[in-house]
Amino acid sequence: MSESQQQPALTEQDQFEARRAFLKKAGLGAVGLGALWAVPRISTVKAAPAYTAATAPPCTVALISPAADAVVPQVQSSLTWQPVAGALGYRVTLKFGSCDNPGNPLIGTATTNTSYPVNFAGPAFANGGIFHWKVEALDSPNGNIGNTICESECRNFTVEAQVD
Repeated sequence: MSESQQQPALTEQDQFEARRAFLKKAGLGAVGLGALWAVPRISTVKAAPAYTAATAPPCTVALISPAADAVVPQVQSSLTWQPVAGALGYRVTLKFGSCDNPGNPLIGTATTNTSYPVNFAGPAFANGGIFHWKVEALDSPNGNIGNTICESECRNFTVEAQVD
């Protein structure tokens, strides 16, 4: 349609009458138009508010041990972290390689404790190397169905190789 043939813009009253006629034709004449056509207008989009001292920032799980880039001997030990207020459980993930390794976890389990025992003398750690771990705080004690409240940073550490 050329510019000279364009239809004039409908007024709000014309739009209302067109909607009413459509509803009557569709057999919905008794339905209130407000329920079907009341859509609020959005004139501006506001950015999400920044966190301030008065508002709660996103939480994080503070990892304790092993420390970042620590060298761990091949012994029975534990992964430990600080408790998170409101968390009912934790999901612990331990993988081979550095934090950018998307590989399968050696450990991927849930616990209600703030530590998880790991036998660094076990066969998975026999050759030593770099490993990484992280912890997610959950809103459920069951890690299979819990939603993540917050999570820790990913932390690398090295397990010493077995000396024969």
